[in-house]
Parts: sequence; C-alpha cells; structure tokens
Amino acid sequence: MLWRQDTVDEIADKLNKLGLSACSVCGSPTALHADRRPIVMSIGGVAWVSPEAVAPPRREPSTNIVFMVRVACDVCGHTLLFDSESFFGGDAPTLEQG
Repeated sequence: MLWRQDTVDEIADKLNKLGLSACSVCGSPTALHADRRPIVMSIGGVAWVSPEAVAPPRREPSTNIVFMVRVACDVCGHTLLFDSESFFGGDAPTLEQG
C-alpha cells in the first residue's frame, strides 16, 4: 500500500506553503521529502491480532487507526509525522496498491 503520487505532491505543497521548506534540524533546503509508504498507528486499543493467535481475535471498539505521512530529511534523518486526515478527509482516495 502506497500513498498516491498526487497525494504526496499535494501534501508536500501544503507543507511548503505552511513554512516547512527546509529541515528544522540541519537547515538543508532541498533534502526534505514525503515518503510514499504510509505509517499506520493504532491509538487506544488493539487494531489487529496475529493470525497465529490461539484465542479468537478480539477487536476493541475504541481503537483508532491513523494513517500518518512521513516527511524525512535525506541529510540528517530528522523525521516528522503528519495525520493524513488533516490534509484529506477520511473518504478521499489517497492510497493505492503498490
């Protein structure tokens, strides 16, 4: 699963307009890039259970799965995470098979 390229381009453009045009650690103006691989975070419970688990899977209704966009510096490795839903609503087609 990958972010669609137009999604990554739009997020990068919005972050640039908000002032994120250089790495805040090393100052490199050209090393930041948005990774096409999403970071999936589970907040507040168990999102999935291993298929090898002996007990039947128990999903917690309070679990919130958040898809994060990773922006990293190629020079120093500084990494920032952004909630994708702050850029696109939950129903927007932002991911593709890859």
